Amino acid sequence: MIIIRILAYLIGAFGVIGTLLPFLTYDDYWIRGFDYPRQQLIFVLTVAAVLWIISNKDWDRYDYVISVVLILCTLYQTYRMLPYSSLWQKQAKTAVAEVTPDTELSL
Repeated sequence: MIIIRILAYLIGAFGVIGTLLPFLTYDDYWIRGFDYPRQQLIFVLTVAAVLWIISNKDWDRYDYVISVVLILCTLYQTYRMLPYSSLWQKQAKTAVAEVTPDTELSL
C-alpha cells in the first residue's frame, strides 16, 4: 500500500502543479506548455485521486484535503476542456449555402 501511496503523491503533485502553473503571468515556454495537455492532466489527476482514495485506510483531515484538491483540479481541467469537446453546444452556425462546383475552391 505504501508504494501506491507514494505513486499517488508523485502523480498528484505533477497534476496539481500542472494545473496551477498556468495561473502565473510568466510567458516562459515551460509554464505556458501546461495550458494545452488538459486531457492528459485530467487522466493523471483522476489516476492520482483513485490511487489516493484506495490507499487510505484511516482518513484524517489531511487525507480529505488532498482528495478535495485532486478532485477540484480535475474538475477545473474538465471545465476548461469542455467548450472544445463535442459535449458542448456549438457556437458557429451551420452553413446554409449549398456547395457547388462554382462555389468551391480547388488548387
